[in-house]
Amino acid sequence: MSSLPFPSPPFDLERSSIKMYVQPTAAQAASSFISPFRRRLPQPPYTPASKWRAATGRTNQLHSAITFDYLGYSKQGVPMRELSTRSAAALGSMIAGAGDAVLAHTGLARITLRIIWPGYEHVEWARSIEINANGPITRAQLGATISQNFARFMEKTRSESATSSEWQLGSAGIRFEHMLRPPRPFISSARLAVFRMEVRPFAQPRVTPSWTLPPPVSTLQTTRALHSYEQQQAKVQEGMHQLRALGLSLALLHLVVPFAHGITVYYQPGQEPLTATATANGGNYTGLAAYNPNMLAPPPVPSPLNTNFSLQVQNGTPGMSIPQQGSFLGFSIEMSVANQVLGKNSTVLAVPFLNLMANIQQRAGRVMVRIGGNTQDTAVLVDSTPDGKILEKDLLATKNPTQTPPLVFTPDLLYMMRNISSLVNVRWFLGIPFNDTNSFRLGIAEQGQAILGDYLMGLQAGNEPDLYARHGHRPSTYSPNDYFGEFSNLVNAMGSDPNIKNQNLLIGPNIAFADWTPEQVWNTGFVDTFSQHLAYLAVENYPTDNCFAQFGIGSYQNPQLLFPTYLDHNAGKAIVTKFLNSSAYAQSKGKKLLMFETNTASCGGFNGISDSFGAALWGLDYSLQMAYANFSGALMHVGGQNVFYNPFTSAPTNQSTYHQWTIGPIYYSALVMAEVLGASNTTQVLDLNANNGDLHTPAYGLYENGNPVRVALFNFVNDPTGASDLNVSISAGGGGGQAQGPSQVKVKYLLASSVSQKGNFTWAGQTFGDNFSSDGRPTGTENITTVPCSPSPSPSSANASTTCNIRVPAPGFALVFLTDTAFSAAASGGAPPTTFATTVQTKVRNTATVPPEVLATSNGHTGMGRKKLGSTSPGGGVWLSGAGRGRGEVPGVGGMTSATEFRRLRIFICKTTCPGARLRILPSSGQTQAVGVAQAQELPSAAVRTWTAFVCHPAIAASTASDMANVDRKVRG
Repeated sequence: MSSLPFPSPPFDLERSSIKMYVQPTAAQAASSFISPFRRRLPQPPYTPASKWRAATGRTNQLHSAITFDYLGYSKQGVPMRELSTRSAAALGSMIAGAGDAVLAHTGLARITLRIIWPGYEHVEWARSIEINANGPITRAQLGATISQNFARFMEKTRSESATSSEWQLGSAGIRFEHMLRPPRPFISSARLAVFRMEVRPFAQPRVTPSWTLPPPVSTLQTTRALHSYEQQQAKVQEGMHQLRALGLSLALLHLVVPFAHGITVYYQPGQEPLTATATANGGNYTGLAAYNPNMLAPPPVPSPLNTNFSLQVQNGTPGMSIPQQGSFLGFSIEMSVANQVLGKNSTVLAVPFLNLMANIQQRAGRVMVRIGGNTQDTAVLVDSTPDGKILEKDLLATKNPTQTPPLVFTPDLLYMMRNISSLVNVRWFLGIPFNDTNSFRLGIAEQGQAILGDYLMGLQAGNEPDLYARHGHRPSTYSPNDYFGEFSNLVNAMGSDPNIKNQNLLIGPNIAFADWTPEQVWNTGFVDTFSQHLAYLAVENYPTDNCFAQFGIGSYQNPQLLFPTYLDHNAGKAIVTKFLNSSAYAQSKGKKLLMFETNTASCGGFNGISDSFGAALWGLDYSLQMAYANFSGALMHVGGQNVFYNPFTSAPTNQSTYHQWTIGPIYYSALVMAEVLGASNTTQVLDLNANNGDLHTPAYGLYENGNPVRVALFNFVNDPTGASDLNVSISAGGGGGQAQGPSQVKVKYLLASSVSQKGNFTWAGQTFGDNFSSDGRPTGTENITTVPCSPSPSPSSANASTTCNIRVPAPGFALVFLTDTAFSAAASGGAPPTTFATTVQTKVRNTATVPPEVLATSNGHTGMGRKKLGSTSPGGGVWLSGAGRGRGEVPGVGGMTSATEFRRLRIFICKTTCPGARLRILPSSGQTQAVGVAQAQELPSAAVRTWTAFVCHPAIAASTASDMANVDRKVRG
């Protein structure tokens, strides 16, 4: 066991070629922590009070301690994060005695886990754990269960105050990744396993290393090299910043500086139990992956590179794609994080999300969003949850290599989606759980159709079924024919359900191109047999994966070496080529083919790639390549805080009052893609094979009704000197009866200083900023470049072409508008510009700001009533401002900014000019009261901040409480 600021190596270090590691002596390995920064504090076992003991005077017998150690490293422990995130197979190769049935000798059916934390003794945590449900629980399973419980306990403490700051949990104190488990649980004979956590401090210097590691060949070599880092730390002079270190008698805590060169360890996308460590290329960043600032080195300039070339675009060019919709590129949101992205519930919507969707709606007319992923297959619809949340994860029921916890969700999730669609034209995809095909849970289909109506575009039947056998969800012999049979069972079950009105919304086969090919599914007769039930055909695919960092499966991939592979035209073509047969087959069957889930890499993507400007260029080129190959749409996946590839990420829960959202490069891809295709829904795409097929300078022609209207130009090269900027001569017009070419064109640029840059990209001069800085609206002044065009050398004909010279920076993307009509449509061809402000006042930043003077002077007409929200919402609708002044941003009470909270018309701002007008208030206590407007003017700001929400209705002039009740009923109806 090495003294590492990173988890102990899973294998014997003597195999290492790195000589800086010093093998521990047998005495060291057997008796104490080798690392000077790990401590264990002995403590007596917890003794629960019980009537049995009071009556007999006897205490429960304790069973032998259960330890958790890496192979070959006795009593050194295993980080809880490893136990909670690694697959069963990975733990089996890492943990000593991982498969031991450690509690079989007790004869117990279940045990109880209790967590008591100093400073949080008031936070109750006791959970019953089945230990013989599917055979005796193993050491690895027990460790994973305890660690996952501990993660959930720490989540629970986020909203609690510590009675002792010394042991405070959370981002500013002790975090989940600081915890090590060589826990020795004391198991009593009375069906009770109790864990008492107590900690003591010790000093450890915190330093930033002044040296760097060489690129790792493997995780093993990386961990060994880190031993030298910790040795150097031990020599630092006292007086540096002190860290806490933790010890447990049953679950030892380990406080270290997590550091790994090029290695990323994180939880299932969107399902991280707590703040996790995401380390990057040589840096010592220890925060969430979504905000990792460390960058990769950009690739060198390719040689040779031709920077001057010509393109000619004309009417009627053969080889164009099918007509594409502007909403081609949408989003796939992991179901388990829907309440982090969409909003808290149907009455509290995430306004940055509304703004982000409105941006695309403005350009494309609508947005496609899927709520699903791995977590949809285990989702259970319930009427309510004990704590009132609309969605919860059951971490204790994790039983598969992808660590996907089952979900429970309430109909309010669907109402939230419907309310969003009442504001922004978002069209939804859902998924029917496929973990029990003998008794399908069809509630999501029933309620989805009833609540979402025409906003529901389809229901996915199984998520990546070709991986079911690999993940242990089906027998190893599971085949496309078996999926065919299960799909048939689903069709029959839906046909027998009178609550499912629309029987033709299914989507399949949704395979990942992992263990099956699409052709194998088509050969079963799948499409012909179920054609009348299929809304879409769909596949899912990622160019590669980062699963080794998460699950210890596959092989390690170095992001620095991978980076160049994302920065050329082959990156998108390589993915699409696998599906060319399927897109042609779909066309022959009259079906649309969707790329239902994709992104830069599965298992969360790569730091420095997925969150870089290079990913924005990659995503845009890949999307255009899919459109050119006759896909009819693609959905970029969205996970939680601990992935790198998110198009957008909400602020962590404990920072949401002072931080805003982080907008990733893939969102820029989607925004630009909407403008590239436009809102006509007739755009056809043609790969122009530009610059003699140079992979670093691809270009596309965009045609409407056969006429070229836009040209998309890429420059994947990174060259800050300007020497690699492209000069592209575009000839348009003339020939074949085409009208004379344009006298000038307008150009919009997607730019950054480097392909490695993170954040602050610009589209036409506007940006969504850096981490934690966006409310979903682009900021800055829009910058449109006008380029004059010159006539062709022989302008003797009225139909002569013109030539326009377009510069494309290295790196960068240029969208050239060949006609004024195309440019005008790009600004707001899909919908009028609309942004959202807030109606909630809770804290001083990133929430509502409704000062008393606004309340006092509001006449109820600031956009109120122009749009009614949530007519399908249980309990009635609420009134919300729509597009108002200027860009549609409505100030004051009528708008929304970060989290819009509605209370079903419980509160009214009344017309001040009406005699006896009254203000109805819903304080945080939940009690309602009515006060005159004059009184409202005198309310202090502190009182305003106790009100839960403000919802306006025009011209309400109720002078009595009964009148107020009548108005309430009338509007709610």
